[in-house]
Amino acid sequence: MLVLSRKLHEIIVVGDHLLVTHMGYAPNFGLYTFSISDERDERDVRVVQMRFEESVEITDAVAMKLIDRRGSKVSLGFTAPADVRIDRLEVRQK
Repeated sequence: MLVLSRKLHEIIVVGDHLLVTHMGYAPNFGLYTFSISDERDERDVRVVQMRFEESVEITDAVAMKLIDRRGSKVSLGFTAPADVRIDRLEVRQK
């Protein structure tokens, strides 16, 4: 499992074109909101709300789990095949 930490509005790139963005946090409900979008088609956007230790499949081969949270900052764990590249956006842009 690959673990990456993100603050609000920071992005993780999954594969060649999926963007996972930390969109918000509702502390009263313990819900964290993420958008999962295809950078090739800006109309293709899913919004996912997760609680601590919940997971969601973002593709047939990739799962994302909320494994830690500190205020609005989160740590996400990704399970994916070895050939699927997963990076923070700033690393991918270098």
